[in-house]
Amino acid sequence: MKRFFSELKNVFFTTGMTFTCIVYLLTFTRSFIESKKENFLGTNQLSCILLFSFLLGLCSLIFLIPKLPKGILRLIHFVVSGVAFFFCIIVLTDLLSTPLYIFFALMLYTVIYFIVVGISALIRGAVRRATAEKEEE
Repeated sequence: MKRFFSELKNVFFTTGMTFTCIVYLLTFTRSFIESKKENFLGTNQLSCILLFSFLLGLCSLIFLIPKLPKGILRLIHFVVSGVAFFFCIIVLTDLLSTPLYIFFALMLYTVIYFIVVGISALIRGAVRRATAEKEEE
């Protein structure tokens, strides 16, 4: 039961952080994106971003599947989260309407995904080393 609440906490933490980062990024880059709408991020767009953030949080549960290599789990996570990004951000929000914008959005998502995974791996490695050094002392 303790593990369930720990994983649930991770899902909601990922949801909150993703939602905050995306909304901040879109608000920050508002002047660079042409929008004829007075409300740049309306309720529909915010709801779709929140849905994507929640689905991304749920995608982290993929890593709980036993007996699969880490590489396969990472590939499944990338594909599922990419589909969630495409569906929620590109299809439902209707912020990106031209094929060129859609292509760049998917490329940007891919680059950011691997940057975040790399930074996360570096941090986890540093924490593991620090924990191992403490246990040895």
